[in-house]
Amino acid sequence: MNEFWFSEKFRLTLLVAVCGGLWLLEAAMPLFNYSKQRWRRAVPNVALTAILLSMNLVLSFASALAAALAMQKQIGLLYWSALPLWSCGS
Repeated sequence: MNEFWFSEKFRLTLLVAVCGGLWLLEAAMPLFNYSKQRWRRAVPNVALTAILLSMNLVLSFASALAAALAMQKQIGLLYWSALPLWSCGS
């Protein structure tokens, strides 16, 4: 069987739901009790997480675009070397 049991959309939804559930559980019953300044210290972490996620999203699409362009224009080390056609993705 070459296909996965669940679709990608379902797996992504499940991942987001589990992470959100764990976050809510940690918010309700924290392992460590912090002072009331907890949220003030959390703001930079949330901002850095948002930057990380947005950069990963942008760079993943950019690398997929670069790979598709390299295959379309037949440029790159695999096309310039004397490798068999199956190695070039053609």
